[in-house]
Amino acid sequence: MLGRRSGWTVLGIGLSVAMLSCGGDSSTAPIDTELLIAPQQIALTDAHPIDTVFLSATPQNAELDWQIAAKPDWVTLSPESGRIRGSVVAVEISAPQLETMEPGGMYGTIEFIANGGQAAIPISAMVKANPVLHLSSASVTVPATNDTALVTVSNAGRGPLTWSAVSSTSVVTVPSSGTLTTGKDTVVKIVANKEPLPVGTATAQVTFKSNQAAGDVTLPVSIIVPPSPVALLSVARLVYPAGVTSRSVWLRNSGKGALHWSASAAAAWGTVSPTSGTLAVADSTELTVAVDRAAAGSSDVASTMTITSDAVNGAQSARLEVTGATGLPLGLTVLDYRVVDAEYSPASGLLVAVSADPDQLAIIDVETGRTATVSLALPPACVAIQPDGRYAAVCHNGNVSYVDLESKQVVRTYPVTTDALDAVLPGNGWVYVFPRRDQWESIRNIDLATGVETSAATIYAGALARLDHTGTAIYVPTMGLSPSSVDKFDISHGVARGLWSSPYWGEHSYGNLWLGESGARMYAASGEVFWASSSRTQDMYYAGSLVGSGTVYGATDSERRGRAYVVSADGSHGLRVYDTQYLAFKGVAPLPTFSSPGGAVAADGRFVFSNPSGERVYVLERAIPGSGLAKDWGLAVLDANALP
Repeated sequence: MLGRRSGWTVLGIGLSVAMLSCGGDSSTAPIDTELLIAPQQIALTDAHPIDTVFLSATPQNAELDWQIAAKPDWVTLSPESGRIRGSVVAVEISAPQLETMEPGGMYGTIEFIANGGQAAIPISAMVKANPVLHLSSASVTVPATNDTALVTVSNAGRGPLTWSAVSSTSVVTVPSSGTLTTGKDTVVKIVANKEPLPVGTATAQVTFKSNQAAGDVTLPVSIIVPPSPVALLSVARLVYPAGVTSRSVWLRNSGKGALHWSASAAAAWGTVSPTSGTLAVADSTELTVAVDRAAAGSSDVASTMTITSDAVNGAQSARLEVTGATGLPLGLTVLDYRVVDAEYSPASGLLVAVSADPDQLAIIDVETGRTATVSLALPPACVAIQPDGRYAAVCHNGNVSYVDLESKQVVRTYPVTTDALDAVLPGNGWVYVFPRRDQWESIRNIDLATGVETSAATIYAGALARLDHTGTAIYVPTMGLSPSSVDKFDISHGVARGLWSSPYWGEHSYGNLWLGESGARMYAASGEVFWASSSRTQDMYYAGSLVGSGTVYGATDSERRGRAYVVSADGSHGLRVYDTQYLAFKGVAPLPTFSSPGGAVAADGRFVFSNPSGERVYVLERAIPGSGLAKDWGLAVLDANALP
């Protein structure tokens, strides 16, 4: 018979034994022998993978032979058979698979048999999800030799581990999140932007958040910032027109740590003074480069001046050109085309402008006065010039033309998945294209080596972007939105990625932007001025306003002259001049007028540029509406010494 007694599972078995009667007669009577099993069920977990059942017999002195008749294949029992002789037998039950099993449950039954009878108890095994985030290192160091460090994130527990990483500072970036199944790992690259950091060791923290029970894990990050002076020449080309025998160029240390340098001219007809020196961080020095025109022996001859130093960007050089050309004349030169967009490279002295009807790129050498044109296959929407003046990018609807300004030809046309309004060409092997329409859009990042386009970084369509002075970031205003703002994107690793936004939201207006010569000031179409910096705590903060300017069409400044030059909708038909120290208004210089049969026609400036020496200001101007002139665009060359 089967039954229950005091929490035990009972297996009853009838046995025959010999009994003696009072009269001495013997007879046979059945005696019930019972197998008792406790507990009545087994529940194993990954935390408690082993349990015990106890077997006994009643009456107490009964003997029973027992064994396991059936069990799940994931269960191990020890022992699996035996004999009960008046004492309790312990049977250990375990589930070895719990050590490697994913979260979940297993169920089954253990069957016992003894001397012809049987009984069963249910058994279950349960593994709970318990992911554990493990880092391969307790801390990491970004070494002096590069800008990355690696750490392996692994799931040392069981069940899916969902994680995310947050940096304590904007100079350190990490992948945002991920998911790891049991036993899996991934390598996380920690990237440090050393540009705004001083020489020495900087510290940061990356916090890994996850669904593990233990909570967040913090990874200390040390960033080794070595001395890294950067040598920059103010120009890449020195031209000596007729009658000119001496020019100046400025060498600047824009890196970290002292710059030790020396200078020499390759040709015997060129000399440099001084020939060597040391520059502290952010300091600059003026070099005088003279040429002996008689020794040069020709009206058109070229050579180089080279700066060797311990700069991380290697040797710098400037091309020396002795020419019989006289340069662009002061005053107005009327153009045969209508300008769509224009940019200027102070390093090369080239001003480039694109026009439609005819579709072309005009190259104006403001140093020699020589001009050239490059035919374009499509109507242009914008032009971007590489800082060194070697190449230009012309954007179209669905394409970008890449132009070699030295050979004066389109060397490649790249397809782009947008109607391009603007482009930036930093000289880092990429061109960044900005959509004309469709509201929230993405920057199109084109690898010039492969032609592969990557869409990344959300912007508002219709923006005109500007390259910062380091060449490693782009400012993009949210034009067409109110309130307006400015977003900054890092391009130091190719594809643009977000850095930060302007600190204001509604307090100030922006619109189109122009950066000053040193890159320290940002002039906005609203007439307001902001600081520009590699440091987030200083970047895009209000620095003043251009009083009386109205809507600004173009702005530039000359640090050596201490003047800012602005063309705007102020109704004056002139060039507005401000002091760069306090932005004090200095006056308006009238722009040259166009000639017509009816008399002089006033013009408004649309683009303005200043050359590195601060001696010349170039204004692309257009005759006022309604003039009726067939040629209503011109290039005005102004003598900065004659300006307010």
